[in-house]
Amino acid sequence: MKAKISTRFVSTLKTPDKPLEIYDTELKGFMLRIQPITGQKIYYLRYRNQENKQQRFRIGGGSLSVMQARCMAKQVLGEVAKGLDPQGDKKNNLNQQKIESLTFTKFLEEEYKSWIHMHAKSASKIYHCLTKNFKEFLNYKLIALTPYELEKWRTRRLEGGVKPATVNRDITSLKAMLARAVEWGFLPHHPLEKFKKLKEDKSPKIRFLSDEEEANLRAALDEREENIRKERLSGNEWRAYRNIALMPCLYSKNFADYLKPMVLISMNTGLRRGSLVSLKWSDINFKNKVFTTDGENNKSGSTYHVPLNKEAYEVFQKLKEDAGDINLDNYIFTYKGQKLNSIKTSWLRLLKKAYISNFRWHDLRHHFASKLVIKGAPLNTVRDLLGHSNITMTLRYAHLCPSERERVVSLLD
Repeated sequence: MKAKISTRFVSTLKTPDKPLEIYDTELKGFMLRIQPITGQKIYYLRYRNQENKQQRFRIGGGSLSVMQARCMAKQVLGEVAKGLDPQGDKKNNLNQQKIESLTFTKFLEEEYKSWIHMHAKSASKIYHCLTKNFKEFLNYKLIALTPYELEKWRTRRLEGGVKPATVNRDITSLKAMLARAVEWGFLPHHPLEKFKKLKEDKSPKIRFLSDEEEANLRAALDEREENIRKERLSGNEWRAYRNIALMPCLYSKNFADYLKPMVLISMNTGLRRGSLVSLKWSDINFKNKVFTTDGENNKSGSTYHVPLNKEAYEVFQKLKEDAGDINLDNYIFTYKGQKLNSIKTSWLRLLKKAYISNFRWHDLRHHFASKLVIKGAPLNTVRDLLGHSNITMTLRYAHLCPSERERVVSLLD
């Protein structure tokens, strides 16, 4: 709408149903905006800066009269005519103050923490990394972080025995946070943009179980199951003697608790721990003997389907029998009715009982892939089963194809 913005004209205006903007017919760029419901009146000036970009300068509202607003608009236009950009200077001053006062902790807690919990699958790990591994920087001004400071931090970590790959992962988390700070306007530039990662082995040694270790692991699982059942039986005898309600007998169950089925499924599907504990009954197709792992629970972010071999299928069948009436929306692996989060303690005790060292839960995934490759499975099929987005990650298992390698080398004979 266009009109001469005067005191008399403004006094006749009523509260609109939607935001109303009125452009003055006498002073170019001078405008009045009236808010719906509240009827609040705010004066603005639209102009083009030296880069010919449209700018909108807020003059003000409240008790400001039309004459005062018009005079201020003329002053701003005078500055523009001199080559100045009042709006740009205003923003720069505000941003500079914000940037200079922003600390590592303030940005992490007030801005970044909520974002990673909404968008990152491993939000808790990222937050733990930033607060624990970079704790010496928590009170630093965000803009004060420099490559030199980070280099000193990295040297101390390496001298403390931390592996280059771990240090690189930590730095990736930090750089990702700073990139968001730049994107959201909290930093003028990325202070660590050119900071290079350490060189690391692109084809590290794959850890998987030998036949003897696998046999020991299975035996330890069976022994653990029997011990849990005996403990429950003994506990019920104690309860019965004292007229206390008995706990369910575990000898009628296929599994005493969560650990054995989780280990067996991981060994036979290569599923990551995070994806495994996120499985719901609706993800298992018992008819077609296949399970689906949802993209939001996967590192790759993509949904993929994995057929179940005989042992994995039987494990799921037994779990279903133990569960009784199942709700398809419920998680398969739970603890006291809640989604299972940590199995670290029971897993480490199991490894100790099986006399297995230097073996992580994630190595069960490597065990799955390695056994397939050793038995002649094509690498691209293994890639598909692991849910890798490309063949690069799967190539780490290529050296386990001895027959093909020996055939090629024998061409020289």
